[in-house]
Amino acid sequence: MKTPQTATAGLTADELAALHATALGQVVVSQSQAREYVHSRSGVVRIGTLRSLEAKGLITRDPASAPPAFDGGPPQDRIRLTSDGVTATVSVLALPPAAAALTALSVPHAPAVSAPGRAR
Repeated sequence: MKTPQTATAGLTADELAALHATALGQVVVSQSQAREYVHSRSGVVRIGTLRSLEAKGLITRDPASAPPAFDGGPPQDRIRLTSDGVTATVSVLALPPAAAALTALSVPHAPAVSAPGRAR
């Protein structure tokens, strides 16, 4: 199995985004008139990107495992991560930017309060 650093080496931002969408179960492929179409709920995932990830052994197709895109249509192929794809995806996951910013903030200390009746 690849180490996290080597698993993501050479991957483009589009490939990483496609891996993330795949990890969320949001990528399917359908075929119509000898063409393949990618459907993703999280942004644009291109068929060329999926083919590249397939060639690298990071994703695989699960034929006819997703519901049809329309009533009476053919089932779609669900795109799934391979074990190397899981390693690559996990290695780049991080806290969302908003959560990371909150953890980086320091809580200001309360101002010092003097005891009543004491002069400063």
